[in-house]
Parts: sequence; structure tokens; C-alpha cells
Amino acid sequence: MIELHPGACRRDEAPAREIGAGGRERVPTEEQLAEGQRRFIVQTAHELRTPLAALRLELEEALLHRDTADPYAALKKALHSAERLENTVIALLSSQTLGERRRQAPLHGE
Repeated sequence: MIELHPGACRRDEAPAREIGAGGRERVPTEEQLAEGQRRFIVQTAHELRTPLAALRLELEEALLHRDTADPYAALKKALHSAERLENTVIALLSSQTLGERRRQAPLHGE
């Protein structure tokens, strides 16, 4: 699974909190915040799409072959996919919480 960091910046971008000239904290622009949020949403959508697609496929297969499919096996596979989806959501929430804490934490020396 990809590790998600909503507050993370690419190397060519300025970090969200930076000490500028004169020792003042540089606040990110609305544009920078919006771009970071957009990247996080796109990454989130991709992370959620895979387990959802697997769950749907497993359920469709079980319905399509209902005369020969083993209901227990189909449910077990679907449960595994639901667990993957749940773990992805937990990772996203943890990542978001961590990003919020980092943004709220005072800089060293403050």
C-alpha cells in the first residue's frame, strides 16, 4: 500500500511551514493549500478504487455463477476485500490526522 502524507510536499515545492527572511514564518498560499488538497484527493481516490473494484468483481462473479459458486468462498473473498478497503480508509484517516498535527505543531525555537 502507498503511504499517504497529506501535508507532504514535492521536492520542488516549499514546505507548509518555513522560516523566511527576518525569522518570520512563511504561510502557504491558498493556491498551495488547494494543490496539496487536490493531490491528496486524487491519491485517496486511487487507493480506494482497487479494493472496491475487487469487492464488486467478487460479488458479480458469485451472482453470475450462483449455480456452481461456493457461497462460503464468495463471502470469504468479499470479506477479505472489505477488510482491505477498511485498512485503506484507516490509513487515510491516520495520515490526515498526522498531517493536521504537523501543521499545528510549533516550529523549533518558538
